[in-house]
Amino acid sequence: VQSLNPLSALDRYGIPESEGDMDQDWLNNSAEFARDVSHTDPTDPDTDADGMPDGWEVVHALWDPFTAKPNLNPLDGSDPYEDPDWDGINYTGGKDPQGNYIIRERDYNKDGWIDPVLENESFCNVEEYLYGDDLDRDGINDRTPHPNRYDTDEDEMSDGWEALWNDNDADKMSNWFELVYGLNPFDPEGVNGTFGDPDEDGFTNLQEFLNNTNPRDPLSNPDTIEGSMGMPPMPPRYLDEAADRREED
Repeated sequence: VQSLNPLSALDRYGIPESEGDMDQDWLNNSAEFARDVSHTDPTDPDTDADGMPDGWEVVHALWDPFTAKPNLNPLDGSDPYEDPDWDGINYTGGKDPQGNYIIRERDYNKDGWIDPVLENESFCNVEEYLYGDDLDRDGINDRTPHPNRYDTDEDEMSDGWEALWNDNDADKMSNWFELVYGLNPFDPEGVNGTFGDPDEDGFTNLQEFLNNTNPRDPLSNPDTIEGSMGMPPMPPRYLDEAADRREED
């Protein structure tokens, strides 16, 4: 760990202290000191404890002319759930008379709370960061969707739509479904996996997913009249799988 010493411009390794990065957050010590009046903490990679490293926020921030400040700030813990690039998924599909998409907040998993991963149907800043990859295994995600770009890879599909319909653990269930119902989208085994049955209703997670039913509610399953719990429409490839599965049954 590099050091700071008011009596020396070099650390104990001979590196200029201003160029060192003690907390490995992409901001060197000089940049940490220069952040506004209060400065960021050179020993804490996430000074405002919002789930996003200081340097990641600085690198990806854009100036917001309406607030006259950057839309990501390592000293502002209130920005993780904002979605400045509006790249989430609108599940209603409806528009108001002014042509704006209708936003719907819902409690899909029936636990009494609006599902945090679906706040305002967005793909928010902290979700964009957490979805990334830590390529050099230093604890900081290096490759992430850009929080200020609607379509980071420029393939004409929004980042949020791709991320949440993706299947990180290859268990044939979308990240969106697993996140909503408390399954781990990075764990394909056991209760979280394809053949898990957390509500013990005799139907696997995959069967519940293909039928848009709740894998944690035994009263919501492919044989009940409740059926779908208000889930959004599945993309074509999942609809095809569902049709094939029903034919097999």
